[in-house]
Amino acid sequence: MINKLNKAYLLLLAVVMTVILGNFSSFAAVTAGNWELIEGNWKFYDESHNEVRGWINTENGSYYIDPENGMMVTGWKNIEGKWYYFNSVPSNPKFGEMLRGWQYIDGEYYYLDSVSPKRLQRNGGNSGGSSHSTNSGAKSSDTKNIKPVQPDKRTEDTKPEIGKENSKENSPENTEQVTPNKVVEPETPKNKDINKPEEKVDTTKKENSDTKSEPEKKTDNENTGSDDTVVIRPDNSGELVDGEWYGTATWSRYSIQRGPNVVKVTIKDGKIEKVDSVVYTDDDKQAGSYEIKRDRILKMLEGLNSTKEIAKQLQNSTGEAYDAVSGATETAKGHVSAVENALERSRKFKKDGKKSDIDYIEFVKRPDGVAKGKTLDLTNTVLRLHMSGDTKDIGFDDFVNYGIVTDPANGTELPKQGEFRRVTFRQNAALIKLETDIQTEKKITKKYASHILVNYESGETKKIELSNDEYRYKIEAAGKITGMSIFDGENKLTDGEYDSHISQWQFNLKNISHEGYDFWGFETYAVIVDSSHDSSDIASFEIISDNVKKNFYVGDVLNLDEIAIKAVTKNGNNKTFTTFEVVRENKFSFSPDNKYIFTTADIGTKKISVSHEIDGKTVTETFDVNVSDPHNDAPAKVEIYDKDKLVVTKNISFEEFTNNSGYMSFFNTEIPKKYEGKWNKDTFTVKVYNASGNLLNINVKKRTAILNVELPDYMALHGSGGYIMFSFKYVDNEPKTEPKTDSKPEPKTEVVDIVSENTPSTVELYDGSELLKKETITREQFENSNAHYMIYDVTIPKKYENWTKSTFNVKVLNSKGGEIENTINKSDNILGINLTKYKSPRYGKGYVGLRLKYKDEIVTKTVTASAPVDLYDYDARVKVVYNAKTGEIISVEDDDTYSGSNQPFWRKAQKIFEKLVGKKKSEVDGVDAISYATLSSNAIKAAVKKALSE
Repeated sequence: MINKLNKAYLLLLAVVMTVILGNFSSFAAVTAGNWELIEGNWKFYDESHNEVRGWINTENGSYYIDPENGMMVTGWKNIEGKWYYFNSVPSNPKFGEMLRGWQYIDGEYYYLDSVSPKRLQRNGGNSGGSSHSTNSGAKSSDTKNIKPVQPDKRTEDTKPEIGKENSKENSPENTEQVTPNKVVEPETPKNKDINKPEEKVDTTKKENSDTKSEPEKKTDNENTGSDDTVVIRPDNSGELVDGEWYGTATWSRYSIQRGPNVVKVTIKDGKIEKVDSVVYTDDDKQAGSYEIKRDRILKMLEGLNSTKEIAKQLQNSTGEAYDAVSGATETAKGHVSAVENALERSRKFKKDGKKSDIDYIEFVKRPDGVAKGKTLDLTNTVLRLHMSGDTKDIGFDDFVNYGIVTDPANGTELPKQGEFRRVTFRQNAALIKLETDIQTEKKITKKYASHILVNYESGETKKIELSNDEYRYKIEAAGKITGMSIFDGENKLTDGEYDSHISQWQFNLKNISHEGYDFWGFETYAVIVDSSHDSSDIASFEIISDNVKKNFYVGDVLNLDEIAIKAVTKNGNNKTFTTFEVVRENKFSFSPDNKYIFTTADIGTKKISVSHEIDGKTVTETFDVNVSDPHNDAPAKVEIYDKDKLVVTKNISFEEFTNNSGYMSFFNTEIPKKYEGKWNKDTFTVKVYNASGNLLNINVKKRTAILNVELPDYMALHGSGGYIMFSFKYVDNEPKTEPKTDSKPEPKTEVVDIVSENTPSTVELYDGSELLKKETITREQFENSNAHYMIYDVTIPKKYENWTKSTFNVKVLNSKGGEIENTINKSDNILGINLTKYKSPRYGKGYVGLRLKYKDEIVTKTVTASAPVDLYDYDARVKVVYNAKTGEIISVEDDDTYSGSNQPFWRKAQKIFEKLVGKKKSEVDGVDAISYATLSSNAIKAAVKKALSE
C-alpha cells in the first residue's frame, strides 16, 4: 500500500484532475431556464415557466431536482442506485451543486468520480478507478489506492484538491454572496437534512450485525478498513481552554422577541470555575424566583467540563438539577444552552487556535416585523457588537466586515402574504446566532382581554383595566384575596390560578375562543400581589421545603439555605420568605438548626421544626428528613457470575469507596479470553453486598467495553447514585478470584415472622372506594432502604393537588395478601405511611412514602400504522399512543417491524421515537432524522403521521 505520495506524482494527479473536472460540464447540454425560491426551497423553471425535474446542467455545474417534490437536492442522494453529493452549505455560492473529485465530508475523505457515471468512491481513490460499488457493497480495485495525508498534516505540495465542503471554504471570510440569475446556482436556499448514503444492503455482513456510525478512534497510521483503505478523521478533542468565554443561548424562551440569554464562563484547569449571567431576557424580578433558579442551575455547573448530564436531567424532567429549578425549567434550559455555547467556543479555540474578538451581539434595531414588497429587506438592521468591554453599533453594510451573514440573504424572495419567515444572523467564527421573525404584509387581528376583577374576602372588588401593551400587572396587597377573573367586556373568560411561591395570579387564554380574530394579543396574563408594605403580624404559616435535601447519611450536614416560608398576615395578605437568612430575619427559629451534623442517634425519620411566635404562643410546623447509615448503601463486595460460575470477586473498603465520592473503577480486571468481544450485560449476573452481607439494589449496563454497575440508592456527589466500573483484560488462564478475608461479609438472613407479616408488598391508594394507584415493593427493596422506602412520582389526577390526610384511604398488603396496620400523615406532597406493627431488630420502625405528582386526566388513543422504507422492500410499522383531545403524541414504539438485512439501521432509526413525544401531526416533519438512518427515520415519520390521521 502506498502510504505517502511524492510531490511529482501528486502534482501530476492534480493537473489531470483539473483537466477532467474542468471539462466535465461540456459533456451535457446547458438546461435553459431560471431558478426561483418558492417558500424557502429552490426550484427550476424552463423558459415557458414549467417546472423542470431531474438533472439540471448549467454553465457552472450540475444540480438535481427531486422528481417527487420539485425541490433542489442537497447532501447525499441515491439516484438510480448510485450515490451523489450536492453542496449542502447555504452560505456557499455553490449551494446545491454536485461535487466532484476529492471532498472532505463529515470527517472523511471521499473521491467522487466526475466522469462516468459520477459514482461514489469512498476512503481513497486513484487514476485507475478504485471504488466501492454502491449497488452491491463489494469493493473492487484495479490498482493500489492513493492515501490522502491527514487533514492537519497537509502541505501546499501534498494535499489533494478539496471541494467547497471544506470547512475553511465555508468560513464567513471566504463566502461570497451572489444573487441567482439566469441558470446560475442559488445563493442561500433553506437548508435541508443531509440524506447520507447510510442505508445500503451489505451482503458481506451478517443480518444481525450492528454497524456503528462512528468507528473507534484510530492512530494516524492505523488501518480501519481493508488493507488498502485508510479512513482519515479530523481532531474531535473535547478539551477546554482556560480563560473567560462568552456563550450565547442557542435556545431561550423569549429569544425571538427579546434576544438570547448570554453568559460568561470562566474555565480553570479545564473545568468550569464559575458562570456569570451577562444578558438576561427571561421573566424579570417581578415574576419571582426565575433568576434565583437561574443562578442555582449555573452554580451546579461549577466543577464540570460538560453540560451533558445537567441538560439530560432537565430534558428528562428528573434528577437533582430538575428538582432544583422546578417551575423555571425553560429558564434553566436556555442558560445551560448558553454555557454549552461558551464551552464550544473554548473547544473550537483548542482545535483551530482562532478566537473571535466578538463576545456577543445584540439587536439595536431589528428588521421590520412586517415586510412589504416582494423581497426581504434587512438594510435597516443595526447590531451592537460587544468586544472586550467595548461596544460598536454597525449597520447592514458593515456586516460583511465583521463576518456576519444572514439566512435567508437580503433580497431573497418573500413567501406569500401572511406567512412568517425566520431570519437568522450568524457570526460563525464566534458561534453566535441571533434570530427574529418577519411576516409578509397582512392585516392581523388580535383580541385582547378588557379587565381583571379582584375579589376580596371582605366582599369588596377591584377592577384592573388591561392595556394592549402589557400582560403583567402589579397591585398593592389590600386584604385577603379569594379569587380573580379575567373578562372580555361582560363575558368572563376564565378564573385565575394562584401561585403562592411567587405571590402571583395567572390566567391562561390559550384554549379560550377568540372568535372573529386571528390570535389573542396575549395568551397569558399575570397579576403580582405586592405585600411588601404590609407590616402586620403573621397569623399562620407553612413550610416550603421542596428545595431542601431530604435524605442524609450519618455525618452529613443539614442544609436549610433554600428553605422558604409561605405566611398569611393579620391583614389577610400572603407573604413568601425565601432562603434561610430571610426566614430567620423574620423571627422564625429552627430545631435542629441549619448546619446541624447528623449522628447515629438520628437514624430513621427525623423531624425538622420551624417555629414562630403568634399571639403569644409558639406555633411549630415540621417536615421530615431521612437519615441512614452510609455503610448500609456502600458496597463491600462485588461478585460477577456467568450462570453459576464465579468469574470475578472484588472487595471494596468503605474508606476507599467514600474517598472516591462513591465512584469506583477497576481497570484490566482479568477474565477468561473466551469472553473477548462476545459478552453483553446479560452475559453476567452481578451481586453487590454491603458490609452486613445484604444485597444492594443495582442496575447493570454495558458501555462499549465497560461493565458499569450503578448503585442508585447510594447518595454520591450531588445526591446522585454511585457506581462501580470494570474494564476487562482477557487472559488464557482462568483468573483467580480474591480470597476470603475477614473484611469480606458473608450474606446474612433474618427471618422473623412478625417482621414478614408486616413487610409491605403492595400499597393501594383509594379515594373512597375508587382505586387511584397501586404500587408494588419487593422485600429486597424495602430492606435495602432500611425499612424506610420512598416511591417517587406517584401520578394522580390534578384535582387532588390540595389534598389532606382525610382525602385518601390507604391499604397496605404483605406478600400473602394480608392487610398491614398503618397510619398516614402529610408532609408537603408526600403521603407518609407508618407501619405501626413493623419492628425489626435491624431496621427499627417501618415506613413507606408516596411522593405525589399531579397530572391532568387525559383520554388516549392507540393506533398502529405502517409506511414503506425508500429503496428497501419492507415497511416501518409503529404503534402510536396520543392524546385524543390535543393530538399530542404520548409514545411511539416498534410494532414488530421486520427489517431483514437493514436491521442495524432500523435499530438506529428507533432513536427518533423519543423525539416525537409531545409533537402533533403538523410538527412531525420538523423532527430531525437520525444520522446514518435517514430513510428509516423518514418512513417512521410517515407511519406516525398516518396513525395520527386515523
